[in-house]
Amino acid sequence: MKILIVKISALGDVIHSLPVASLLKDTIPDLNLHYVVGELSKDLLINNPIIDKVFILPKSKNSNFLNSFINIIKAVRKEKYDAVIDLQGLLKSGLITGLTKAPIRIGFSKAREGANLFYNYRLDTGDYFDINQPIINQNLKLGQFLIKLLNLAIPDNPQIKFSFPIPDTINKEKIENLIKYHHNISIPNQDSALNESTQALIVFITKTTWVTKNYPESSFIQLINELAKKLSAKIILIGSSADAQTNQNIINGLDSKDNIYDLTNQTNLIDLIYLFNIASLVIGGDTGPMHLASAIEKANIIAIYGASPKKRNGPYGKLAKTISLDLNCQPCFKTKCPIKTLACLKDLHPQLILEQIQALYKF
Repeated sequence: MKILIVKISALGDVIHSLPVASLLKDTIPDLNLHYVVGELSKDLLINNPIIDKVFILPKSKNSNFLNSFINIIKAVRKEKYDAVIDLQGLLKSGLITGLTKAPIRIGFSKAREGANLFYNYRLDTGDYFDINQPIINQNLKLGQFLIKLLNLAIPDNPQIKFSFPIPDTINKEKIENLIKYHHNISIPNQDSALNESTQALIVFITKTTWVTKNYPESSFIQLINELAKKLSAKIILIGSSADAQTNQNIINGLDSKDNIYDLTNQTNLIDLIYLFNIASLVIGGDTGPMHLASAIEKANIIAIYGASPKKRNGPYGKLAKTISLDLNCQPCFKTKCPIKTLACLKDLHPQLILEQIQALYKF
């Protein structure tokens, strides 16, 4: 059987679709599973052990977008899929789904931009923007719906699993060289103490694509300064080229630059998979790398939430914790603060985050 999943949105959204891929792969015998994905997320699917083929759609602003879009439609139509699941629910993904001409084309009944017109099976999963329902659960409902249509047994309480490519020696050596990491340095687990004798790795993800999700630079500076007084962990800052100025501003504001490692614009997604496997703690906002770290389930996670709903969009995993002021205006789900204060982030004192870290590690 050959099935296509369409998910062409942001990195975090693609990560939240992967449990559907695992469910289908575990449940449907001899499944050949394909994906249509956006360019920025492709590395999580290429060489992923449960994904057999990947079609990559460039950003819509790309000059070659229209040609690429037409070519993908031609390519997926040739595959003659038995079923297609649109986990995106927008016009572009709906078009791709419909034009495959697969006999089973599944999507959310309340998909936007008319995408549901391209499905022949529509599932009402409730309010797609329900702030109390994790988006992963909504995605899984579509996967379970397909399994039911195929007259296969739906697993009771299916395990939520994330499959990622396995970093190779090049990725490992790159990260270890960047942070001068040696294997004889102990990495505390959840039950270990962060103290002056450890050389734990604490990763900071300091910026997102939304202003209303970004914790202030001054607050990160306060938090890192306080951590530096209490332990000798290596502090690692990551991000893309767009985050370089933010991370440099934070480093410039620190009392000491000792044990500070700026990996901004030096890592790809596979590098980050390795880094998050050896880190003790990851701190940051609602962004793709945060969700990647959480899904790997090796490091403790403290996710700082402003505009986005922490229950719906929160990091998934037993090691993940969220912190939010839970103001009356939260979550607003807006890219610009409606009341023009950003109080949900500016008023979240670094001490509150430090207390969460101390509760985890008892230092």
